Amino acid sequence: QLQQMLLEAARRLQASPKDARKYQALHFTYIEPLGSQERIAKRLDLPLSTYRRYLQSALDQITAWLWEQELSA
Repeated sequence: QLQQMLLEAARRLQASPKDARKYQALHFTYIEPLGSQERIAKRLDLPLSTYRRYLQSALDQITAWLWEQELSA
């Protein structure tokens, strides 16, 4: 069930145009890993620091959504 919730949270990022790059960072890091962070940043044509910022933002948004789900249950 946790895996389902995590994928749902990721899909929410994917559906939002403003969060699309965050989703890509998350996707290539955890869902379909491409390898090192450097490799993923290069694939996304991002500086490494921007990739890391997007990834952290995606993780923060997913964490917040999961907490909302927990508190509303």
